[in-house]
Amino acid sequence: MTYLGKQKRRRSEQERWASQQPDPSAVSVAERDRREEIRIVAEEIDRLPESDLKRAGALFYRRGLSTSDIAAELDVPVSTVTTWLDRFRGRLRRRLVTRILAHRGAGSEGA
Repeated sequence: MTYLGKQKRRRSEQERWASQQPDPSAVSVAERDRREEIRIVAEEIDRLPESDLKRAGALFYRRGLSTSDIAAELDVPVSTVTTWLDRFRGRLRRRLVTRILAHRGAGSEGA
């Protein structure tokens, strides 16, 4: 009886655990959306004109370098790198907002 009781509790615990897990299809949708966002951001980075801002942004976001490592590589002060990264983010943000608004506008034209 004790063995059967333990088995029943174990099964109900497993069922409860399984019901708390995220739906695999929902995870794949979220992952697909995340990858699409990364692809779009990478596209917009590539479209930026060549500049110190773009180089600093690419080193920070694509290669994962710290601001001090970027400063050493580009032979500039760390404060300059932080300024460039701030400006880089602003330009990238404007490009992404413009792209999103254009996409939304194109979607409403077909309606």
